[in-house]
This record gives sequence, C-alpha cells and structure tokens, in this order.
Amino acid sequence: MIKHLAAQLIFIIPASTGAFIFLFPVVSIDKQTIVFGILTDFFHLHLGRMLDELLLLIVAIAAVGGIVSTLRSQKSPPHTLFSEAFDLSFGWLSLRIAGFVVVACVYLDIGPEIIRLPDTGITVVKDIGLNIVVIYLVGLALMPLMTDYGLMEFVGAYCKPFFRKLFNLPGRAAVDTLTSVVSASSIGLLVTISQYEKGRYNAREASIIASNFSIVSIPFALVIASITNIDHIFFGWYFTVIISSLMAAVVMSRIPPLALIPETRLAPLNEEADSTGWTFAYQSALAQAKRAPGPVLYVRLFIRNFIVTAFGVLGPCMAIATLASIILFHTPVINWLVTPITMMLTLFSVIEAELIAPGLVAGFGDQFLPALVATKIQAEFWRFIVAGLSVTQLIFMSEFGMLVLRSSLPINFTSLAAIFLLRTLLTLPVLSAGAWVLTSGS
Repeated sequence: MIKHLAAQLIFIIPASTGAFIFLFPVVSIDKQTIVFGILTDFFHLHLGRMLDELLLLIVAIAAVGGIVSTLRSQKSPPHTLFSEAFDLSFGWLSLRIAGFVVVACVYLDIGPEIIRLPDTGITVVKDIGLNIVVIYLVGLALMPLMTDYGLMEFVGAYCKPFFRKLFNLPGRAAVDTLTSVVSASSIGLLVTISQYEKGRYNAREASIIASNFSIVSIPFALVIASITNIDHIFFGWYFTVIISSLMAAVVMSRIPPLALIPETRLAPLNEEADSTGWTFAYQSALAQAKRAPGPVLYVRLFIRNFIVTAFGVLGPCMAIATLASIILFHTPVINWLVTPITMMLTLFSVIEAELIAPGLVAGFGDQFLPALVATKIQAEFWRFIVAGLSVTQLIFMSEFGMLVLRSSLPINFTSLAAIFLLRTLLTLPVLSAGAWVLTSGS
C-alpha cells in the first residue's frame, strides 16, 4: 500500500509539474506564452551579460577539449563523459573551432567585419546563441519531468489510436509534439532523442517524429509573425502552419527516406498493449514512475546531458548559422542557386521574384533566415508564405541539423536535405491556400 502510494506521488507531482511548466498557457494584454517561456525570460533578464560569457566559455571549452582529445595518443574509454563530449571527427572539430571564432569576434568586437555585422554574427550570437543556451539550461533541467515520470505513458494511452492511424506512430509521440509547440522545437527534439536512446521508439518512429513533429514553438512563431508584420492575422497564419505540418507528416511517414528506416531499437522494450482508457493509462504511468531517477541521479543526468548537448551543438550552430547568413545576405551565391525558382516565379508574374526565391530555401541554413528575408518583401501574400516556411520546413542545419547529426538517430546529411525539400514541396500549397484566404492575394 505504501509503495503504491509512493508510486502515485512520484507520478502525479513531477508529471503535473512538468505539464504545468511546458503546457500551461499564460496570456496577458500584450503577450501569449507559457510558464517555460516565463522561466527563460527570467534567466535572460537576470543573467544578462553572464549569458554572453557563458556562451563564450562553452564554445571555448568545447573547441579546446576537442583539440586535446584529437591530439591525445591514447583515446579515453568509450561511453565516458569526456569521450561523449570531446571525441569527434575532424569535421566536427573544425565546426567547433569556427563557432568559437565567431562568438569570440562578436564578444570582443574584433576580427573580420563580415562576421560582426547586424545581419550575420551579431544576430546569430545575440538572438540565436543566447536563446539556445537558456533553452538548454532550463529545458534540459526540467525535461525529465515530462519524459521520465509517466506523463508520456499516460498521454500516449489516449493518443495511441489517433497517432497509429494517421502517422503509424505510438501515442506518446503526442507529448513530443506538444512540447515542441508550446516550449521550443529543440526541446521536443531532445525529448525524441532521449526516448529513442531508452528504447521507447524504434529508429523509424524516432526519425519520423524528429523530422515532422519538432514544430517551432508558439513563442517563436509569435516572434516570426511580428517581424514579418503578419501578427494581425497570427491565429489564422499559425492554424495554416499546423495544418500544413500535419498533412506533411501524414505523407512523409509513408514515403522515402523516412519509410525506409529500419524498425530497430537501441534498447529492448516490452510490446505496447492495445488497451486504452483511464485504468490502462494510469497503470502505465505508475509503472514508469517506479523506474524514474531519484534526485541525485536526476541532477547527474542533467549535468551530463547539458555538457554533451551544449558542447556538441553550440559551436557548430554558431558556425553554420553565421556562414548561412553571410552567403544569403552578402554574396550572390544563393541567387545563383535559386535561379530556376526565380525564373518560375517570374513566369507566373510574381513581382518580387528575386526577393522571394531565396526565402523559400534559406531555412535550410537557419530557421530565422526566411523571416529576415520576408521583412524585405512588400506583398503580404508572400510574407505569409515565407514566414510560414520558416516554421514548417523544420530541417534547419544551424541547430536542428546539428542535434540530429550528433545524435544516435540514423539520419545523415543527404536525408536531411531530402526531407527539407519534400517538406517544402508538401507545405507550400497549403501555405499558399491559407495566404490566398487570409491576405489580399497576389
């Protein structure tokens, strides 16, 4: 009886706390957010300049540690914290060093001017890098409340029929989706990776969830809508984004490259029962709560996950995003690459074809780039579409791509590029229809 009551409390308290932090909406006169957003805003406000220094410290340690590991004659034992954080290939080491150079140049205001421009390194470091640091700090500290104490099993039991029928996925994938929508897409992705490494998803399921349901969060979508001056039709625009993303997921889960990924697991898992309903959901949640980590292990896992994730992603993210912004805004390369798109748009008498075409593909570099392109577009119809793509394309290399490629998910760069193109083709018609209904058309 006492053990059963303890299991109930271990499920109810952490799971309800996690649901409150990541899912509870907070609406004020001038802002719509969630508790997680309030927490990240709090850290932004009170850490201030320390965030810049923390980002610089992380990318510096990651780069130096990678160099030391590469130069060592005797490699560290596998599956240790040092090996996971610093043992890497020459390509990843180069990206870490490049990311450190970018952050150092912006922080110290030195080096090539092209890195320190408002639309290149300054935006990347100040708007992207600092946000990622805070999201990882808060998100990785609190994420287990959503994943390890039974909430996913509880929600999954109810969502199982819907997700199995539409996407051929387990019901617990619904929690990944909700976490992405209301908190941050990177946290939703980290939830998916964590579940895959624990054997709760097979390789195909995890890959489909990661590349289709790590939808950009509502807070970020609000920022995109505000920047691109479509916030007066935000709800209609975001509804269009969600519908296009769900329709794309239905198709993407059934076609290559995702449909060809084998259904292998990294760890064994008992077969999911076909039962649903309150009793089954509650019992599944209690069973998971009994396996949940205690306070000491919880803290140790957070420290380990933050070190491995932050060291592995932040430097490459800063390097890729800065390079992408330089190519997009300060070289003719992107215009050459999108010449066929420009010609096609011109054929259909689109007036701003040369501005719009880069915005359709810029998201592969970073999710923020299409929005920056959209600010220069006069036609509201095309601002609606380009802003929508910055949310629906999902496969942006600066953070999402770095997380996926550094993870155990069986997705390589070629697959990411293919998924990006397919998602663009699948969501573009739905976004166009939404733009036609909600704007003046073009």
